Amino acid sequence: MLSFTGGLKVFVALEPCDMRKGFNGLHALVTERLGEDPRTGALFVFTNRRHSRLKILCWDGTGLWVCTKRLEKGTFSWPRNTDVNATKLRLTPEALTLLTDGVDLRGPTLRPWYERTHTSIDLLPHTMDADSQTELSQLRALVSTLQSALANSQLEVSLLKQKVDALVRRLFDAKSEKIDPAQLELLLQLASAMAAPSAEPEKLKNAPSMVRVRKERTPRLPENLPVVEEVLDPAPVQQAPEEWRCIGQEVNEQLDYEPGRFLRRRIIRRKYVHRSEPERAPVIAALPERLLERGLAAPGLLAHLLVSKYCDHLPLYRQEQIFGDRYGVWLPRQTLARWVELAADWLKPIYEHIQTGVMAGGYVQIDETPIRYLSPGNGKTKLGYLWTAHRPRGDVLFRWEPSRAAACLQKILPVDFAGTIQCDGYSAYDSFARSRAGAIQLAGCWAHVRRKFNEALEQSPRTAGWLMRQIQHLYRVEARLRVQCSGPNLRLALRAHESRPLVDRFRKALVTLKASGRHLPQSLLGQAVDYALGQLEGA
Repeated sequence: MLSFTGGLKVFVALEPCDMRKGFNGLHALVTERLGEDPRTGALFVFTNRRHSRLKILCWDGTGLWVCTKRLEKGTFSWPRNTDVNATKLRLTPEALTLLTDGVDLRGPTLRPWYERTHTSIDLLPHTMDADSQTELSQLRALVSTLQSALANSQLEVSLLKQKVDALVRRLFDAKSEKIDPAQLELLLQLASAMAAPSAEPEKLKNAPSMVRVRKERTPRLPENLPVVEEVLDPAPVQQAPEEWRCIGQEVNEQLDYEPGRFLRRRIIRRKYVHRSEPERAPVIAALPERLLERGLAAPGLLAHLLVSKYCDHLPLYRQEQIFGDRYGVWLPRQTLARWVELAADWLKPIYEHIQTGVMAGGYVQIDETPIRYLSPGNGKTKLGYLWTAHRPRGDVLFRWEPSRAAACLQKILPVDFAGTIQCDGYSAYDSFARSRAGAIQLAGCWAHVRRKFNEALEQSPRTAGWLMRQIQHLYRVEARLRVQCSGPNLRLALRAHESRPLVDRFRKALVTLKASGRHLPQSLLGQAVDYALGQLEGA
């Protein structure tokens, strides 16, 4: 069943035509016989002499299409006109729907249905009884409901596809978000060419080529490694070395490795008495300081434990297995855990010194990273967060917390901290800033803004690519300032002169995209626009 919505112009040719005519033939009939322009978007309906077939010609903006139908039983109820000179009739879309279904609505005393000019759904009330009209209204309401549900389902499928694609890229694509400027420029030009098919292909030839820069070759073996020489002489020379004279040598190098080893460090402290005064108390050297009195672990072993656990990500139970299986040294995991706790307690002053230095400048960058961790007794992992605080050109502070609540920031930032925190759009930062009564000002992070548009690059390459290029211009300004080792005054002046216009243009583009409504809020680009506007608020 074909359904035609209101607002369409429908013209029916009263004279039969040859059904063998194609696009060109029907185009000529519309122009010459009906006196209409086929490219106006109207529907032009033709039939044969037996009224058993019909063809519909229409222009959709990109080209002509033809739809044809043949009734298996009966004929179409073709309209008539009292004017013998008329060549066409104007129908409503609802009437065309009934006509294509083969419904005969003509009556001997009624006004012909095809002469009605209204577009009301209530067609031909005198030709149907009340039950038929009610059933027709219900069917039309059902069709409208199904069409709306289909549109919503298609929209939901499209949004889910975008999310799945983003998840697949996050899992299997390269983790780096770095995009070569030439690649971004080529992507924008390709998007423009696809949006405008009439553009000349020669324009793509001017796209920047991807030139791979050859990296400098690094030494095969580091020069700072210790060298162990092994001299090999032939057997005849070893038997009578006095009969041979060395005239040269050939040197070959290999990279070798000596596995770590345990050793028993025995500290011997000798006691002495004075020869001339044997009655005096003997003297003995003081015992070196230890992390734990009468403790078994030496500083080298403790350092190896910490590096293996936190740098090489080797849990203590694996280290316990390695020590026992490879070296024959059995150290229970509980003992290793106590040693790690002991070393952490001794390193606490260094941690506090780093924290003081990071928070001293009044400007700190904070972010949190989710990490799964083992929770004994639950049989499954839990989600924790490693909070990171960084001061530009300074140290980095790490703190582990089981959540990402605003209360975690109270433990990271001292009570007397006042200044700027650069962070993402997570609501905990805003809640924490309000709790400090105006002492803290939040600054957005361009890296997080760019990440959102990078995720939407495949969905909307032209729009997202243009926005990413504006961020790239900002990065170039900052890179130039770093190369020049610019001071605060020069940075402020250059940012006001070059960066501020870029940010204003970026914000204006986001507001325009938001107001246009072309991108759904749930789409990747819609979410990126909303996030960027939230970060730019107050900037």
